[in-house]
Amino acid sequence: MKKSNRYTSEFRERAIRLVTTQQHEYPSLWAALVSISDKLGCTPETLRAWVKKSQAQPSKPSSNTQSTEERLAVLERENKELKRTNDILRQAAAFFAQAELDRKQK
Repeated sequence: MKKSNRYTSEFRERAIRLVTTQQHEYPSLWAALVSISDKLGCTPETLRAWVKKSQAQPSKPSSNTQSTEERLAVLERENKELKRTNDILRQAAAFFAQAELDRKQK
């Protein structure tokens, strides 16, 4: 028998985040689960199972951190290339300005 996925993974992540961030506002974890599950339209036991499962899983390194580091490296390379191009253009402008002065003096 196939188990149906009634809730999306995004919904589950949001629900878990709500419980973990708002748990301190309630007298107990169960009170937080009951209140939040009522608002989300799921059962407190389902929400408890999601929270328990998320706490049992080892936290994986954030892919956002890796992509940020990669993006920073790309931007640094691009910045270096643009500085090099800017120097070349500055030298070319100076060359042509000098050539124009030389042409006017003759």
